[in-house]
Amino acid sequence: MKLSVIIPCYNIERQIGRCLDSVLAQEGPELEVIAVDDGSTDDTAKICERYAAENACMRVIHQENKGLGPARNTGIEAATGEILSLVDGDDWILPGMYARMTAAMEEAGAQMAVCRYLQVSDGETGQTVSGSAGEADDRVLTREEALFALVAEDEATVIQNAAWNKLYRRELFLPERNPEGKLQYPAHRYEDIVITAKLIARCEHVVYLDEAFYAYVVDRQGSIMNRSALSDLLKEQIPSYWERDAFFEETGRHELAVMHDYIVGKKLLALRTEGRRKKERESVCALGQVIRERYAPRFSEIYGCPIADPHHALRMRLFLIHPVLYDLFTAINEGILLPLRGL
Repeated sequence: MKLSVIIPCYNIERQIGRCLDSVLAQEGPELEVIAVDDGSTDDTAKICERYAAENACMRVIHQENKGLGPARNTGIEAATGEILSLVDGDDWILPGMYARMTAAMEEAGAQMAVCRYLQVSDGETGQTVSGSAGEADDRVLTREEALFALVAEDEATVIQNAAWNKLYRRELFLPERNPEGKLQYPAHRYEDIVITAKLIARCEHVVYLDEAFYAYVVDRQGSIMNRSALSDLLKEQIPSYWERDAFFEETGRHELAVMHDYIVGKKLLALRTEGRRKKERESVCALGQVIRERYAPRFSEIYGCPIADPHHALRMRLFLIHPVLYDLFTAINEGILLPLRGL
């Protein structure tokens, strides 16, 4: 078995060596490491070339800057392994990841494997790792069980949108095995939201490992995920949520789409509150309009779904009556009630 590791790289000269070291040290399947230099302007490309010169299993592809999604697509097109791993170049992986996950895939006959991950602080003062490694046995999920866990954001089954805590059968991306055609990551941010759901829907089974094998850097200076203003979320993240909703509806998963709307509604109210704190007034008004248009006509259906929390239903109802009521409720809840509960 060959495993192709695809590592998009853009201006991460300080992190890429750590990532490559963690990948090249892996035991288990035969590795093919493909670093995609996405038009870096620092020494990232030189570092990758040096590693490739010293490791026969590695090669570097250079391209103009196109973004994370297209860089992943370039690596997927070039890959020859039966299994794919998509690693972000400023993160790293823990020992045993590929041996454990490929073995679990083989034993379960699964087309995808998912593991937990650790959140990592990568500031000037060093690295601090937090998160649970988990100790439960592997679990084999049907595609519908995996989609439910993805949408419900089940803490016991941390599937999530991210591409990097998963291994994939390469055939999931290919048109010859799928009547819907080839899957590719879009060029905009939040590229995982729709693609991950579509990939899971192409699986017969997904194996979930309740162990952390991936270290995800949450605070790298200059990371695109640390520059997300509410206006950008309105342009890219929220449309991706609606696109995933449409996919569920198109594939006959109406109940899942309704549940997805409930989860997204919680996020949108939280985003609006954060936008108010940052005084992004224009974007807050625009987001409020999006929420009213999406949730007012279907309030009863969405907040009647099986996972709906009455507390969050109340929050949305107050917002739809008038945003000031919601803001007042939030201020009282966060400024008075929550501190009192901590006493």
